[in-house]
Amino acid sequence: MNAVIVDTGPLVAYFDPADADHARVHAWFAKSSKRYTLHSTEAVLTEASHMLSFDVARQIACLEWSAQVMQLTHLAAHEMPRVTSWMRQYSQVPMDFADATVLWLHRQLANSSILTLDQRGFGVFRVVTGASERARPKFANVISL
Repeated sequence: MNAVIVDTGPLVAYFDPADADHARVHAWFAKSSKRYTLHSTEAVLTEASHMLSFDVARQIACLEWSAQVMQLTHLAAHEMPRVTSWMRQYSQVPMDFADATVLWLHRQLANSSILTLDQRGFGVFRVVTGASERARPKFANVISL
């Protein structure tokens, strides 16, 4: 089963019925969440909670749902120089900490894709996947639902 790394945007859209992408993301999770192993990072959950701050019940629902259906990965301190170097490199896009942790996790998980609504940013970002190889991340198809 292929891994899908969930970014902040789909989480916010899933738990906010007023979000323009709510129906598409809800349909994607209903159709695809059983076919893939879902992953994310603590930084993504923190960012999603912040963006859902208008409703504590939605924050809690997001955190509880995430704990049940996703494997959450903690970024170790020794990885911080790598992700901060990416943030510096893409500061004009910009790349925030949550984005950097998604790319870091994508680099860790073979055959993974990223579920994001941020094609502007993630379409630009490159990650070093080998000694000198530069590659664009792979995406789960939520944008065209």
